[in-house]
Amino acid sequence: MLVSSLIPATEKERQAVSQLQENLEPVKEKASELAREVGESLKPAAQEAAQSVRAAATEGAENVKREGAAAADEVKDQAQASKETVQQQRS
Repeated sequence: MLVSSLIPATEKERQAVSQLQENLEPVKEKASELAREVGESLKPAAQEAAQSVRAAATEGAENVKREGAAAADEVKDQAQASKETVQQQRS
């Protein structure tokens, strides 16, 4: 194999390579076209999925905010009740 790489290519070999390259060009173009089409067809689905993720994240953030506010109110009420209990015990 090493020896064959040192020997210059014959005219037939060069022609064969040239013909192969010419024959592969349409295949390469078709593959590129198909890849673009697949990418374009997947784009709406990807955008829809991204929108769904954004909506879920927004909803989750709103839930956390509401639950946090409710918990803060509960702690505030408990603190007020404890303060009143302590004041009544001192009286």
